[in-house]
Amino acid sequence: MKLLLICQSIGKGWAATSHIATELIESLSLDGNDIFVWCLGDSKSYQIEDEAGAISVEGIKPIPNFIPAPLSEFLLLQILCFRAMTTKKKFDLVVWMDSPRLAGTAANILKRKTNAISIAWVMDLPLEQILRRSGPIKRFLAKVFKSIQTKSLKKVDKVVTLGACMKSALTELNIPREKIKIIGTWAPDKWQEFQPAPDKSKSKFGLNDQFTIMYSGFAGDWHNFELICDALLLPENNNQIQWLFSGSGPGIDDVATLAAEQRDLNIIIRGRVEREYLQEFLSCGDVHIVSLDAEMEGTCVPSKLYPLMALGIPVIFVGPRSCQTAIDIENATAGIVCQTAVELLLAVNKLRDSAQLQKRLGANAKQAFIQRHCLSYSTREWNNLIRQCPC
Repeated sequence: MKLLLICQSIGKGWAATSHIATELIESLSLDGNDIFVWCLGDSKSYQIEDEAGAISVEGIKPIPNFIPAPLSEFLLLQILCFRAMTTKKKFDLVVWMDSPRLAGTAANILKRKTNAISIAWVMDLPLEQILRRSGPIKRFLAKVFKSIQTKSLKKVDKVVTLGACMKSALTELNIPREKIKIIGTWAPDKWQEFQPAPDKSKSKFGLNDQFTIMYSGFAGDWHNFELICDALLLPENNNQIQWLFSGSGPGIDDVATLAAEQRDLNIIIRGRVEREYLQEFLSCGDVHIVSLDAEMEGTCVPSKLYPLMALGIPVIFVGPRSCQTAIDIENATAGIVCQTAVELLLAVNKLRDSAQLQKRLGANAKQAFIQRHCLSYSTREWNNLIRQCPC
């Protein structure tokens, strides 16, 4: 089968969507599929692993930064549509991600032109995020783009999304429920083989040997760091608890500002470590925090949870119980879900005071990872979906 993926970028860098897309196409190529990729940037930047099958990456030169975002979106749309109209390749299946936005228009051209099956891979709903948190001008532009995106979604054969909350958001756009299949994100199977040693890891990365709550990764406007900062300021926050924040984004900036103003708080800010040390660095956290603002429910599903489950580290999730992250944690009994600053600090102290509870939640997390959240499970789901398509 000839499969085309249209996406923002490819390669195993820090961007979650890029990394996950790369792991998927490598897995699908091993089943004898010929994979073609249209993405932004230099196509030579992606190195195909030796064991992978046939993968061809064609880059699209990014729109210059000085061009306003809405105009650059339309220019990119024109480039993708022109490529779809002029390509001589015939694809059996086109999978398009929601970044770059409006890529579905090009996919639908290929669908009409070659009778290809079209699958939308909805990993985020960025336009919906803008509508929920931005000013009037951005909301107006987002409505225009959203109407185009929604029309593309209604024309596809299947929609793959990450969770039940995102499925609900799509059905509100009148996307038929029977078209939507939930396939979550993952971590590589081999991550379960790593044995965390928190004391050793803390020593290696220059941290005190204290109970450590860790947040790692990008902290966007949709990650509810206001609540986390509120918890840090509560009098019940024991200074024997070490709070480690690693990554970037406005949420990390807010915590850094708080740490500078409240020097008695036991807060440590770190940048990212090289990916080769990531498993060991994540092991510095006795417990990890994953968060999502309630207002953003249904627009994304944090991918941070599943690598932590693979390592057998319990998670405190700060966010709504009805979103997929909370559902996965509670179904597996792999952590604690909380929705207020007081609940967050209570969960932290509860885990600090019970090594047995930490161990039990961590073991449950790893078991759930092996059963439902590893790469091999998700790629089987993708392969089953593809086999059902009448290509």
